[in-house]
Amino acid sequence: MTTNFLSPTTGVVFLWVFDSLSGGTPATVDAVSGISCTWAKIQTVVSSNGHRRLSLWYGIGCSGSGTISIGLSAGAQSTIRYVVEEFKGGIDPSVPFDSANVKTAAPTVAAMSVGVAPNSLASASDAFYVGLNHNVAQEVTPLDNATEITDTNASFIPGIETNDLPNWTTGTMGGSWATSTGQAIAIGIEVRAR
Repeated sequence: MTTNFLSPTTGVVFLWVFDSLSGGTPATVDAVSGISCTWAKIQTVVSSNGHRRLSLWYGIGCSGSGTISIGLSAGAQSTIRYVVEEFKGGIDPSVPFDSANVKTAAPTVAAMSVGVAPNSLASASDAFYVGLNHNVAQEVTPLDNATEITDTNASFIPGIETNDLPNWTTGTMGGSWATSTGQAIAIGIEVRAR
């Protein structure tokens, strides 16, 4: 799978990949390459029924313009979506996130929200950054007064919601929606400021 053409302006990008397979196990992201980045996986979370998967990768040292190639494991996929985002204005270019503050959620019961509770941030300049999916095409409202970055989950069941909150101090990060549903998943990380 290949993304659209992009031109990052910082040396760090985050790549969210959502994959689902009704009645089966979705593919995994095996490799990511492109735009001269050094790529590594941060985390993957799978829904409690095993049919939905959200992965978060990051690239550092990114330069130039082009596309990102996403290598998926063999097998059928019914739906694949991606979001590429970057933080401007002071992200740490060599260590862009705190590996000790990576959180996931995959509730086993139907709910109207999904969220993670971060550890205390290492710096007041840092931000907590969350991506999530739920299996209803409804607008997601960020939890804890976070700022929405993108919400393709409002229009498409396979969509991705991302939001962040600089200087998070307390509360649950994630999102809520109008209809109780199962199979929500979320990943959250602490983005490090320079």
